[in-house]
Amino acid sequence: MTNEFAHHTAAATFLTVPRRGMVVGAKLAAAACLGGLFWLVATFASGVVTPFYLHSQHVSAALTGWIVVRSVLLSFLAFVMWALFGLGLGTVVRHQVAAVVGGILIYVGSDAGVQLIAHLIYNVYHHGWLLSASVIAPAVASNVMITPGQAFRHAPPQWAGLAVLAGYCLIITASGMRLTRSRDVT
Repeated sequence: MTNEFAHHTAAATFLTVPRRGMVVGAKLAAAACLGGLFWLVATFASGVVTPFYLHSQHVSAALTGWIVVRSVLLSFLAFVMWALFGLGLGTVVRHQVAAVVGGILIYVGSDAGVQLIAHLIYNVYHHGWLLSASVIAPAVASNVMITPGQAFRHAPPQWAGLAVLAGYCLIITASGMRLTRSRDVT
């Protein structure tokens, strides 16, 4: 989306298909498919490498158990949601470098920053909910969502990570759709 606005190709697209909602919907579907494709490649690579690694560590684990399958399926949702989040961010922030750097900062910065702040406050007040609250960061929510069991001490359940990440995805994509419908593209 950022390139389309920068190179003014969005104008031709919206003149060809005047209903912007359809165009944005198609872009969302394409982003979701691309996220699914990245998930497929990553899951295939992990599925090939993991048995060899586990064997080298003398660990036997069933990769077809429900816990593993659930994490793989939740990982699929995470890949799709991050792809949609990226599309939404690229729609809201029209400059491509700013959108990419912003996305990286949101992922890495929110993870490190929120975890650091939560642990610093926890060291003073010793309330478990302070560590659980770090799920408000998108990267932490993603980690909580795909990790079987507890992702970290006092981590909320997987559904909480899913809800937080879905909320961020919904907010940024809805904002992007709204801006795309209302902005002038010339």
